[in-house]
Amino acid sequence: MRRASPLALAVALGLALLLAACGISIEEEEATPEPSQPVEVVRPTPGTPAAAEPVTPSSAETPTCYQPTPQEPAVEGTPVEPSERITSPGAVPTPSHYEPLPLQEDTALEARLREALADEVDSYGVVVKNLADGGGALINPDKVFYAASLFKVAVMYEVFHQRSLGLLSFDERLLVTPYYADFDLGTLPVEVCQTLSVGEALGYMMSISDNTSAVLLQDRVGAANINRSLEALGLTTTRLLSDDLPATAADMALLMEMIARGKAVDAEVSQEMVNLLASEEIDNGLRAGVPKGTLVAHKTGNWSNATHDVGIVYPPTGRTGAPGATYVIAVLSEKPYETETTAKLSQVVYEYYIGDVGHAEGE
Repeated sequence: MRRASPLALAVALGLALLLAACGISIEEEEATPEPSQPVEVVRPTPGTPAAAEPVTPSSAETPTCYQPTPQEPAVEGTPVEPSERITSPGAVPTPSHYEPLPLQEDTALEARLREALADEVDSYGVVVKNLADGGGALINPDKVFYAASLFKVAVMYEVFHQRSLGLLSFDERLLVTPYYADFDLGTLPVEVCQTLSVGEALGYMMSISDNTSAVLLQDRVGAANINRSLEALGLTTTRLLSDDLPATAADMALLMEMIARGKAVDAEVSQEMVNLLASEEIDNGLRAGVPKGTLVAHKTGNWSNATHDVGIVYPPTGRTGAPGATYVIAVLSEKPYETETTAKLSQVVYEYYIGDVGHAEGE
């Protein structure tokens, strides 16, 4: 079995701490295109950076706060307590329900996926949908898994949702107090008592799965608001809870489909989300199963009881219709860091819809 990368392990280890930050309580339809009609999809913008550049705030942008150890010199002004957290907003308006493309079950594709999973099928949840005609396959779509870093997709959605309501700006700066810095496992680009903008935090959360950035944003928009939005959109199980982070393949595929079809807030916002998903640097799952250079906008989530990868896979330029259409794929498992199976499933789906991975067409 392929060993997990140091980055993937570091990201995964921080997720246990995230549960302590998620204590919350949980307090029209789009017209569905006919399956025979072409479906517009949002593709990553060429030249999207793989990751944000390190941030170097000026001294004017560095609020005063207690330093992480008693040996640090005293700071002038009114310091912030080490445990200081952002005060989350109250309830905000929820988004409209999302109506997905009707799924046309493809038994041939399902058979190939089951063959690839063999006797491990009960440990996986897999959802695939071709966005050209709604064809796809379901394997344990409602099986509940620990979300690991997949929860960051929900955080991303709510940040954009609240920006659309005028409730936050991507230029707003968030203070990294010792409380938030404690979530860092080597990916945080600033020091304690420095700041990240909302936009910068989004970039780090999605490209390198930075945990501090994720908890900052979660608190800024409010975990309860994230849950209300997920429920309103139509996700039945995936939530941020105080003692768990449940997720299903069906829910995650729904989010990916909504983003891919330009229905996540609106088409312009969906484009921004696709670009963030395309900046993911961990590439040993879905991306490992498709030809090099294939556009994949995705999010991973790995832990001792979870190996997940969910995303949108785009065919080479010039390939339209089915087969060869853009598709969404969600692979969730209870296996620890078992990315080879995810890559194998990704290859099965790519070859079924687009062609032999050894004979890829250029972009």
